[in-house]
Amino acid sequence: MTKILVIDDDRINLKVLEVLLKNSYPDYEISTAQSGSEGIEKAKKELPDIIILDVRMPDMDGYEVCKRLQSDEYTQPIPVIFLTAYETDSKDVIRGLESGALSFLSKPIDKDHLIAHVNVALRIKHAEDTLRESEEKYRNIVEMSPDGIATSSLTGFMTSCNTAFLELTGFDHDDLVGKHFTKLPTLQLKDLPKFSKMMRSMIRGEKPKPIEFKWNHKSGKVLMGEARIGVLKNKDKISGFQIIAIDITERKQAEQMLKESEEKFSKVFYANPAIAGLSDLTTGEYIEVNTSFYDILGFTPQEVIGKRASEVVRLDFNFMDRVLANLKKDNYVENEEAVIYTKKGIPINVLISALRVFTTFLSIISLYL
Repeated sequence: MTKILVIDDDRINLKVLEVLLKNSYPDYEISTAQSGSEGIEKAKKELPDIIILDVRMPDMDGYEVCKRLQSDEYTQPIPVIFLTAYETDSKDVIRGLESGALSFLSKPIDKDHLIAHVNVALRIKHAEDTLRESEEKYRNIVEMSPDGIATSSLTGFMTSCNTAFLELTGFDHDDLVGKHFTKLPTLQLKDLPKFSKMMRSMIRGEKPKPIEFKWNHKSGKVLMGEARIGVLKNKDKISGFQIIAIDITERKQAEQMLKESEEKFSKVFYANPAIAGLSDLTTGEYIEVNTSFYDILGFTPQEVIGKRASEVVRLDFNFMDRVLANLKKDNYVENEEAVIYTKKGIPINVLISALRVFTTFLSIISLYL
């Protein structure tokens, strides 16, 4: 329910305003206070949507009441309409605005003027509440994000960062916020041009790509990160940047290990003197074969890749199906006797061993007499 608080030391004025407001807004809750101190207490307790405040009161004038309301984080957002019984000069208006008042309303109260002032104040309050709620949701999302999120001014000075960003770097809030990005203790000198180039390109309206960089953790560790940068706008003009950073150290280490593993596999696979092939576990079709396969059997890549062993080396269909079934069940087969044929049709007695590797299998064919 919408609430309106009226503060005035004059009982008659209070009653007049209360009646006018209740007649104009029958669904609103109207409360009153006869002094500045009582009004402040009620404002903190009830948190009305707007306050109508008399300027001239004996214990505490409206300017002081308004200042105190503005200094409290809970009552600060409440719009205040000043009531004055005399013609207001420019100095009083300035003083009232500086103390936090939204507008002035002169006595005696004109109903239409009162309703107009109240409606404007309520629209402003609703708009500010909506904006605050949106900003609060944004702050909560940012703070709860597992990714490091920071913002900077258009000139490159950091203006905020979330908890995850601090945890990623190991530094405290004061170590980062307020510093120019070129002076941050986290970034390495060689990566600074990447960020400068990206910021310039975004000001030109270009769509940025993620960049990888190294950063110094406060513990002394050097970690790998990936940054995505977006622009912040104020009235359609770029006012700053938002940086989302994630730790990709483990991913890069895994990629390096995979690369090294693939290199080792390639060396063993291609240099193996035995016939070796890598095939699809579902279809049995060759994906890759080694040099010995071509040299010993005489086939070309076009005659092998994408075909089953039964088509290329005339391996028995039933044998091939049995090998695939055993691979799916036990992940390997060992020293299965078989006969394969070269391109010229020469039969060769062989022992076939195979090992399942994810969705493929590696087969090693050894010749025997």
